[in-house]
This record gives sequence, C-alpha cells and structure tokens, in this order.
Amino acid sequence: MLAHPWFKEFNIEKMMKKELPTPFKPKVEGEDWMDGFDREFTSEKPVMEGEKELNAKEPSKFQDVFNDF
Repeated sequence: MLAHPWFKEFNIEKMMKKELPTPFKPKVEGEDWMDGFDREFTSEKPVMEGEKELNAKEPSKFQDVFNDF
C-alpha cells in the first residue's frame, strides 16, 4: 500500500511518532463553528435512547459477544 505513488513523499516514521503537522485544523471556536454541518442535523434536539446513562460497572447485554477476544 505504501508503495503507491501517492505516498512517495510521505514519511511513515514521522507519522507513527506523531511528528507530522496536521494538514487541516478546523475552527471549533465561536458561535459559527458548526456552519459546515447541515442545519437539518444541527437543529435536531438530542434524544436519549435509554432511561439512564450507561454505567461502566454494569454488565453489558453484549458482553458475551466479546468473550473470545
């Protein structure tokens, strides 16, 4: 995969050490930071799917799915 020409100038070692600068840093300050998101979604009211938040100490109903990991 890294032999592809797109990666020719790419320094994988610097990436793994997190030494490469971020090519894009979104502005997430002020009142207009969400302007890039469709108003259809940002105007929705949040919906809680359960009666209470998940508690890490409570066993999950899906815990048995991960037994062999």
